Amino acid sequence: MRWSEPSGGAKIVDPLKTRLKAGYAATTDRLDARRLADALRRDSVVGIYYPPLAIRELRELCRSRQALVRPRTALINQLRAVLLRQGVADARRLARTTDDGWLSTFAIPPRATASIATLREVLAVVRTTAGRVEAEVRRVAAADPIAQRLQALRGVGPLLAVMIRAEIGEVHRVPTGAHLASYAGLVPRVDASAGRIRYGRITKRGSPWLRGALIEAAVHGTRRSDRVGRWGRGLAVRTGALKARVALARVLGEEIHRHWTGIA
Repeated sequence: MRWSEPSGGAKIVDPLKTRLKAGYAATTDRLDARRLADALRRDSVVGIYYPPLAIRELRELCRSRQALVRPRTALINQLRAVLLRQGVADARRLARTTDDGWLSTFAIPPRATASIATLREVLAVVRTTAGRVEAEVRRVAAADPIAQRLQALRGVGPLLAVMIRAEIGEVHRVPTGAHLASYAGLVPRVDASAGRIRYGRITKRGSPWLRGALIEAAVHGTRRSDRVGRWGRGLAVRTGALKARVALARVLGEEIHRHWTGIA
């Protein structure tokens, strides 16, 4: 099978922004097609970024890893729950090692033993597959200069560096670090009227994978010894650890933009 890129005349449109820009209340298939054709003639549609094939393939690699990490975590949590119900206090050990043979040393009732055996069997398969994908991601990180540069930031390892690199694609399409944070959906909603400005929750518009990677990396933000770390620790005391983590993720997005644009 041969893979081909979209033809040069094709244009991918952001449906939400184009619909809002049109400003029509009534909508049918016939009216939408007529309005879209008219907008294309006037060049007033809002397009979106369509990454090249290499970036799309890199995204698939990182997203497939993420799809395996989630069930792996869920299986570990289910095993923990079974162990805690049986009075086993060392359940946290499951996340620190891949060798779970020590689970066979406990005297556990038959039904619980069967549940543990089933979960261990499924977990072993998921761990093996996830380990193979993570090894490929690390190989890509070692060969990619942008991913290597991003790892200089606190909290960004090879796995997150490749995820961030894949989801952004081409950093020069994003004018500033603030725009990058907005692309990740980490900026608050703003309601301004008659001189009154009210900030709400973050928009969560944009790439959920990029937002998740930035928030995961921001876990280490409060441990920084610089000005950002001191600000993050103070914010965590005032507003809570979760809100501070989101704010630090937004700052991290701006730092990523500065580091990345400094490569070229």
